[in-house]
Amino acid sequence: MIMHRENACAALNHLIDVYRAATNDFRVRHVMPDHDVISLSSEIVTDEGKALDGMLAGGRRFAPYPVRVRQLSDPATRQLFEAMLASGEAIPASREYLQEGRRLFHERDFKLAVILASTALEVQWAELLEAGMEHQGVNTRERRKRLRSYTTPTANKGTLARLDLGLREVFSRSLQTEEPDLWAEINGQGRQLRKNVIHPKIKTPHYGETLAALIAIERAMRWLRDQMIPIIIGEGRDAASLLDELREAGRKR
Repeated sequence: MIMHRENACAALNHLIDVYRAATNDFRVRHVMPDHDVISLSSEIVTDEGKALDGMLAGGRRFAPYPVRVRQLSDPATRQLFEAMLASGEAIPASREYLQEGRRLFHERDFKLAVILASTALEVQWAELLEAGMEHQGVNTRERRKRLRSYTTPTANKGTLARLDLGLREVFSRSLQTEEPDLWAEINGQGRQLRKNVIHPKIKTPHYGETLAALIAIERAMRWLRDQMIPIIIGEGRDAASLLDELREAGRKR
């Protein structure tokens, strides 16, 4: 039943890909097995050449993406929504990339999901490094110079290794040394998956390895937030005072 649903979506999404390529109609999106397919008909051809028709509805799916979608009817979620809306602050680019990566995963566009989620990790890492340097009083010109260094791979160090170097210099912390298993996931198998995606003739990722890579990326992003933000804002400060300070800094720029 799982593969019936997945195969049906794969066929529909291939049809959509062909339509988009032929018409340049970029507005059409892929369908999601867990959202758009309610029922489907199937034809199974036996070894004797007999076709068995049937209608399938509902049924089990692959393991869902491990993120709980909150409802606006929940008071805490509603309060957060209204506070964010009233602040007028832009959503961080890293968060937007991550949300798009999640959506593309649900649409089974695994290649773009891997690229966007990987980009979200790198962008958040750079955002935290810049915030840390600003908190330390580093001027804008020097911050930009150091960020270029931290985000530019070299012959000996890839982008994540350079970003981790920045983490050591700015925060005296290191994901590589403090979380070696997680580092191996994002900089080993996960990084190779991204390389394979950038060169699609090498390999196209499947559901399981894409899900594992995205989960590892989200774990790394969560670790960075949990470990670095208290250092940036200072222990004991609340989020409201930080938001006020960031708004004031934005008005001065």
